[in-house]
Amino acid sequence: MDFVNADYIVLYGCNQAWASPGTYTYAFDEAKQAGTQFVYVGPEFNPTAAHFHAKWIRVRPGTDTAPPWESVYRDNKCVVMTATTLGVRNAYKAHGFIPQRYPHVPDDHLALELDFIAALTAEALQACQAGDIDAASKHEADAVQFTHDHLSAWAPFFAEDVRDKGKAPLYATVAQTMAAFVEATVR
Repeated sequence: MDFVNADYIVLYGCNQAWASPGTYTYAFDEAKQAGTQFVYVGPEFNPTAAHFHAKWIRVRPGTDTAPPWESVYRDNKCVVMTATTLGVRNAYKAHGFIPQRYPHVPDDHLALELDFIAALTAEALQACQAGDIDAASKHEADAVQFTHDHLSAWAPFFAEDVRDKGKAPLYATVAQTMAAFVEATVR
Protein backbone atom coordinates (compact mmCIF):
# COMPACT_ATOMS: atom_id res chain seq x y z
CA MET A 1 0.00 0.00 0.00
CA ASP A 2 1.14 3.49 -0.81
CA PHE A 3 1.07 5.13 2.62
CA VAL A 4 3.69 7.76 1.72
CA ASN A 5 1.44 9.40 -0.87
CA ALA A 6 -1.70 9.32 1.26
CA ASP A 7 -3.27 12.57 2.42
CA TYR A 8 -4.60 10.87 5.54
CA ILE A 9 -4.27 7.54 7.26
CA VAL A 10 -7.22 6.60 9.44
CA LEU A 11 -6.40 4.33 12.37
CA TYR A 12 -9.63 2.72 13.43
CA GLY A 13 -9.37 1.30 16.94
CA CYS A 14 -5.85 -0.07 16.52
CA ASN A 15 -2.67 0.40 18.50
CA GLN A 16 0.10 -0.63 16.08
CA ALA A 17 2.95 0.84 18.13
CA TRP A 18 2.05 -1.37 21.05
CA ALA A 19 0.48 -4.46 19.44
CA SER A 20 2.70 -5.03 16.40
CA PRO A 21 5.61 -2.66 16.02
CA GLY A 22 7.54 -3.17 12.83
CA THR A 23 6.46 -3.03 9.21
CA TYR A 24 3.33 -0.89 9.53
CA THR A 25 4.82 1.38 12.17
CA TYR A 26 7.87 1.90 9.95
CA ALA A 27 5.69 2.56 6.88
CA PHE A 28 3.53 4.96 8.89
CA ASP A 29 6.67 6.77 10.11
CA GLU A 30 7.73 7.26 6.49
CA ALA A 31 4.25 8.54 5.63
CA LYS A 32 4.34 10.97 8.56
CA GLN A 33 7.70 12.31 7.38
CA ALA A 34 6.21 12.77 3.89
CA GLY A 35 3.41 14.92 5.31
CA THR A 36 0.60 12.40 5.70
CA GLN A 37 -1.84 13.35 8.46
CA PHE A 38 -3.24 10.77 10.85
CA VAL A 39 -6.69 10.39 12.31
CA TYR A 40 -7.36 7.98 15.13
CA VAL A 41 -10.90 6.71 15.76
CA GLY A 42 -11.33 4.92 19.07
CA PRO A 43 -12.54 5.11 22.66
CA GLU A 44 -9.24 6.29 24.14
CA PHE A 45 -6.16 8.07 22.85
CA ASN A 46 -3.40 5.45 22.66
CA PRO A 47 0.39 5.34 22.13
CA THR A 48 0.05 4.91 18.35
CA ALA A 49 -2.20 7.95 18.04
CA ALA A 50 0.21 9.94 20.22
CA HIS A 51 3.25 8.82 18.22
CA PHE A 52 1.71 9.99 14.93
CA HIS A 53 0.15 13.17 16.41
CA ALA A 54 -3.20 11.91 15.18
CA LYS A 55 -6.38 13.89 15.34
CA TRP A 56 -8.55 11.90 17.74
CA ILE A 57 -12.17 11.13 16.99
CA ARG A 58 -13.50 9.71 20.20
CA VAL A 59 -15.96 6.86 19.95
CA ARG A 60 -18.08 6.24 22.99
CA PRO A 61 -19.73 2.83 23.44
CA GLY A 62 -23.31 2.91 22.27
CA THR A 63 -22.88 6.21 20.42
CA ASP A 64 -20.86 5.08 17.41
CA THR A 65 -22.08 6.21 14.05
CA ALA A 66 -22.30 3.97 11.02
CA PRO A 67 -18.94 3.51 9.27
CA PRO A 68 -19.47 3.78 5.48
CA TRP A 69 -16.95 1.10 4.43
CA GLU A 70 -17.82 -2.43 3.29
CA SER A 71 -14.72 -3.94 4.92
CA VAL A 72 -15.82 -2.79 8.39
CA TYR A 73 -19.03 -4.82 8.07
CA ARG A 74 -17.77 -7.84 6.13
CA ASP A 75 -14.43 -8.68 7.69
CA ASN A 76 -15.50 -8.69 11.34
CA LYS A 77 -12.37 -6.74 12.24
CA CYS A 78 -13.83 -3.23 12.21
CA VAL A 79 -10.97 -1.99 10.04
CA VAL A 80 -10.68 -0.58 6.54
CA MET A 81 -8.29 -1.48 3.72
CA THR A 82 -8.60 -5.25 3.92
CA ALA A 83 -8.96 -7.97 1.30
CA THR A 84 -12.57 -6.85 0.88
CA THR A 85 -11.41 -3.37 -0.11
CA LEU A 86 -8.98 -4.85 -2.61
CA GLY A 87 -11.76 -7.03 -4.07
CA VAL A 88 -13.78 -3.88 -4.70
CA ARG A 89 -10.72 -2.24 -6.26
CA ASN A 90 -10.30 -5.22 -8.60
CA ALA A 91 -13.93 -4.91 -9.71
CA TYR A 92 -13.34 -1.23 -10.47
CA LYS A 93 -10.16 -1.99 -12.41
CA ALA A 94 -11.90 -4.67 -14.49
CA HIS A 95 -14.19 -1.90 -15.80
CA GLY A 96 -11.62 0.89 -16.04
CA PHE A 97 -13.34 2.77 -13.21
CA ILE A 98 -11.13 5.09 -11.17
CA PRO A 99 -12.94 6.41 -8.11
CA GLN A 100 -12.71 10.03 -7.08
CA ARG A 101 -9.83 10.73 -4.68
CA TYR A 102 -8.13 7.43 -5.60
CA PRO A 103 -5.99 6.23 -3.82
CA HIS A 104 -6.68 8.51 -0.84
CA VAL A 105 -10.12 7.12 0.06
CA PRO A 106 -10.66 3.38 0.57
CA ASP A 107 -12.35 1.91 -2.49
CA ASP A 108 -15.12 0.24 -0.48
CA HIS A 109 -16.65 3.52 0.73
CA LEU A 110 -20.42 3.47 0.21
CA ALA A 111 -20.45 6.56 -2.01
CA LEU A 112 -17.77 5.11 -4.29
CA GLU A 113 -19.58 1.79 -4.62
CA LEU A 114 -22.81 3.58 -5.52
CA ASP A 115 -20.88 5.75 -8.00
CA PHE A 116 -19.50 2.61 -9.64
CA ILE A 117 -23.00 1.18 -10.04
CA ALA A 118 -24.13 4.49 -11.52
CA ALA A 119 -21.21 4.41 -13.98
CA LEU A 120 -22.05 0.86 -15.08
CA THR A 121 -25.70 1.84 -15.48
CA ALA A 122 -24.73 4.89 -17.55
CA GLU A 123 -22.58 2.67 -19.78
CA ALA A 124 -25.54 0.31 -20.21
CA LEU A 125 -27.77 3.23 -21.21
CA GLN A 126 -25.21 4.55 -23.70
CA ALA A 127 -24.79 1.11 -25.26
CA CYS A 128 -28.58 0.73 -25.51
CA GLN A 129 -28.93 4.15 -27.15
CA ALA A 130 -26.21 3.13 -29.63
CA GLY A 131 -28.17 -0.02 -30.43
CA ASP A 132 -25.63 -2.38 -28.83
CA ILE A 133 -28.04 -4.48 -26.77
CA ASP A 134 -25.39 -7.11 -25.94
CA ALA A 135 -23.07 -4.50 -24.39
CA ALA A 136 -26.01 -2.89 -22.58
CA SER A 137 -27.02 -6.27 -21.15
CA LYS A 138 -23.45 -6.98 -20.03
CA HIS A 139 -23.09 -3.61 -18.23
CA GLU A 140 -26.46 -4.09 -16.57
CA ALA A 141 -25.55 -7.64 -15.50
CA ASP A 142 -22.20 -6.41 -14.14
CA ALA A 143 -23.96 -3.73 -12.09
CA VAL A 144 -26.38 -6.29 -10.65
CA GLN A 145 -23.54 -8.74 -9.94
CA PHE A 146 -21.47 -6.09 -8.15
CA THR A 147 -24.51 -5.06 -6.12
CA HIS A 148 -25.11 -8.70 -5.22
CA ASP A 149 -21.48 -9.46 -4.36
CA HIS A 150 -20.82 -6.28 -2.43
CA LEU A 151 -23.58 -3.87 -1.44
CA SER A 152 -26.24 -6.46 -0.63
CA ALA A 153 -23.83 -8.10 1.82
CA TRP A 154 -23.41 -5.03 3.99
CA ALA A 155 -25.62 -2.07 3.03
CA PRO A 156 -28.63 -3.33 5.01
CA PHE A 157 -26.48 -3.48 8.17
CA PHE A 158 -25.15 0.00 7.47
CA ALA A 159 -28.72 1.27 7.07
CA GLU A 160 -29.69 -0.32 10.40
CA ASP A 161 -26.73 1.36 12.09
CA VAL A 162 -27.72 4.74 10.67
CA ARG A 163 -31.29 4.19 11.82
CA ASP A 164 -30.33 2.93 15.28
CA LYS A 165 -27.31 5.11 16.05
CA GLY A 166 -27.90 8.26 14.06
CA LYS A 167 -29.49 11.37 15.36
CA ALA A 168 -31.06 12.70 12.15
CA PRO A 169 -34.21 11.05 10.79
CA LEU A 170 -33.38 12.30 7.28
CA TYR A 171 -30.20 10.21 7.12
CA ALA A 172 -31.99 7.17 8.46
CA THR A 173 -34.60 7.52 5.71
CA VAL A 174 -31.94 7.97 3.02
CA ALA A 175 -30.04 4.92 4.30
CA GLN A 176 -33.19 2.79 4.37
CA THR A 177 -34.05 3.92 0.82
CA MET A 178 -30.56 2.97 -0.35
CA ALA A 179 -30.90 -0.46 1.28
CA ALA A 180 -34.27 -0.97 -0.44
CA PHE A 181 -32.68 -0.01 -3.78
CA VAL A 182 -29.92 -2.58 -3.21
CA GLU A 183 -32.42 -5.28 -2.32
CA ALA A 184 -34.57 -4.51 -5.38
CA THR A 185 -31.52 -4.56 -7.65
CA VAL A 186 -30.48 -8.09 -6.71
CA ARG A 187 -34.00 -9.53 -6.98
